[in-house]
Amino acid sequence: MSQLPGTPARRPRVALVAYDVIGHQGTGRVITELVRRAHDRLDFVVIARNVAQDLRPLVEWKRAPAPARPYKAQLAAFYVTGGLRLATTRADLVHVHSIGVLVPNRVDLDSVHFCRRGFMEATGVVGPGGLTGFHLALERRCRLRARMLAALSEGSRRELVRFFPGVPVVVTPNGVDAERFAPDEATRAGLRQEEGVGDGEVVALFVANSWHQKGLGVAIEALGIAARSGRAPDRLWVVGYGSEDRYGELAREHGVGDRVRFFGLRSDVERFYRAADLFVLPTLYEQCCLSVYEAAAAGLPVVTTPVSGMEELIGQDEAGLIVPRDPAAVASGLARLAADPGLRSRLGETGRARAAATTWERTVDGILDAYRRLGLEF
Repeated sequence: MSQLPGTPARRPRVALVAYDVIGHQGTGRVITELVRRAHDRLDFVVIARNVAQDLRPLVEWKRAPAPARPYKAQLAAFYVTGGLRLATTRADLVHVHSIGVLVPNRVDLDSVHFCRRGFMEATGVVGPGGLTGFHLALERRCRLRARMLAALSEGSRRELVRFFPGVPVVVTPNGVDAERFAPDEATRAGLRQEEGVGDGEVVALFVANSWHQKGLGVAIEALGIAARSGRAPDRLWVVGYGSEDRYGELAREHGVGDRVRFFGLRSDVERFYRAADLFVLPTLYEQCCLSVYEAAAAGLPVVTTPVSGMEELIGQDEAGLIVPRDPAAVASGLARLAADPGLRSRLGETGRARAAATTWERTVDGILDAYRRLGLEF
């Protein structure tokens, strides 16, 4: 992008496309970190349903209306409104952040936070028809038209290479705020005292919103199995949004209703990481799970499943335990960690060291490097 001699250099203009740029998780956090760290070099225009108030002074926002629910209506509406906004936007590079965002326009970089085809494969659905089949075909068409895909983990990269052959794939992992989630003994003692947790009690923590996909039911059933063996964590704390009535009843059915406590959505989730002893997330599908990295940053050993993003953090049971998504297997992992504080400490130390290297600076540097590979000069 050259300029005529004697004319002021024009900063490159990047269009960021996402459903919402709000909150502290997922695509909203990635875009926020990117804008805050690179707005002095690049001009950003954001095409989204909503943008956080504190980010609006740093970007140009073009609102693309779409309903929050049902999901298929959101997908269809944003495909039209987001596509129209993008078609009338001058940009040197188009960067889509797709949990489910699909637009008909040609894009330069597609950061894949969720792959519908991978999710359907993980759930065992074969040959879907109707609207689901149309969604998969649309996803394939849009991704194959991208100049480059960005994966969040090595596992995700392998998946994208398999599903969308011929499109270059780079890895730009999400970051974690190691300072925010650092262990803190005073916070730990305070919350445990508030909740009446005894000195010798072991607290397992589950943090997620999509409780079925993330495996809360599996975790509760596993807790019941471990409790019958006499080697279970004393408590399971659940942070996030979901049907507390449904899962509370499930806990009672498995004989652990008195061990499971629901805290809802929390802005102070770091307090719960600091006060717990281990983290459990028997998730069905991920590109790269941020809550697992947050738990590791807090020094918690993790019990989780062999999905994308876990291998880089946990390795060969070095920062936690990777087990099949089966209640008995998860129960075995919970029992093993609950019974061995030394093992919890060793795994937690390794996880914290690895999570500390997963910085937001690294994330943004990776994205900017992808921009340069696509020919953007800045």
